[in-house]
Amino acid sequence: MEVHHHSLHPKEKHFKHYLFEFLMLFLSVSAGFLVENLREHYVEHKREKIFIRSYVEDLKLDTASITDNTELRNSKTLIMDSLIKLLNGPDPNKDGRSAYYYGSRVTRSAFFQSNDRTIKQLKNAGGLRLIRNQKASNTIMEYDRAIDYINYLQNSRDQPV
Repeated sequence: MEVHHHSLHPKEKHFKHYLFEFLMLFLSVSAGFLVENLREHYVEHKREKIFIRSYVEDLKLDTASITDNTELRNSKTLIMDSLIKLLNGPDPNKDGRSAYYYGSRVTRSAFFQSNDRTIKQLKNAGGLRLIRNQKASNTIMEYDRAIDYINYLQNSRDQPV
């Protein structure tokens, strides 16, 4: 928007007038840039908080899954003890049904499946750059590597030799 000043000489523009217009234009562009930059930082900070909350929820689900998996493995230990007692007993053929039941329960696998929705988003969309705390970012990546290793171990355990 142009500012019109009434002057005595309508066709003459002085150097001060050009300088004033330049400064006004420069200030308006600079202010727009600064406001946009502040808005972008605000949005990224908000997105960082959303990712962190989502990641914490994933960790809670992983913790519950690990707890369930641990309880299942502990119960398998008790079942194996019972199976060994039956098989080492005086007449292992007598309790064939129980031995079959215990044997079938022990051989069932319990796999850990990580909730990786947030880490996939962080890695694929470049969201890790949003996490400003470097220690937290490093810890997230260490956890992801640990999950990859667990998946590798689970897959290699089931591969035929």
